Parts: sequence; structure tokens; C-alpha cells
Amino acid sequence: MATYLKNKDLLDEFIKSKYHNEVEPTKELTKYFQLMISKLSDKFSFPSYDDKKDSQQDAFIALWKNWANFNDAEYTQIFPYYTEIIKRSFTMSHNIRLKHSGVPLSSEEVNWLF
Repeated sequence: MATYLKNKDLLDEFIKSKYHNEVEPTKELTKYFQLMISKLSDKFSFPSYDDKKDSQQDAFIALWKNWANFNDAEYTQIFPYYTEIIKRSFTMSHNIRLKHSGVPLSSEEVNWLF
């Protein structure tokens, strides 16, 4: 678990957003998204600063689109759920940029996240 954000705080804010606001995440939940994206992006390597910023933006959009899909009736661990959305978004963003650059993927590039 990350020390910069507690699962309970994230879950509480999710519940406020989902059951009181319903349309979009609260400002606090949005701040949590930005914090998670920033911290996770620091653990990955990106080809350039622009790619990092683009990937962060793509991750934020992915979270914004999927924030309410978490099943809080069945699960309580929301932090790993959002973390996985961010990581998959980074991967998709990277692969799309490589595809459009015309450079074939090597095995090293495929594993750039690890």
C-alpha cells in the first residue's frame, strides 16, 4: 500500500462521489487521481518528458471514464483497482505512440514498464 494515500480515504471519497454526486468524481477524488498518477509515473521510465505528460493525461482520462465502475458492494481494495487502470493506461499510451512512430517493438521495448 502506498504511504501517500490510504485505501480507506480513497474508498470514502469514492463513496461520496458515487452516492452523493453520481455524475462525476468529487474534487477531492480528482486530486487523489492526480496524486496517484504522479507517484506511479515516477516509477516508470518514459522515452521523453512529453511522453510522460501525455501518458499522465491518458491515465487521468481513463480514470475519469472508469472511476464509478468499482464494485464497492463486493470489494474494499479500491487503491489497487485504480492503480491497475493507471498502469494499463500507461502501457496502452506507450504502445500507441510506438505504433504511430513506425518503429517496430523489440522485446526490450515491450518490457519498458518493468
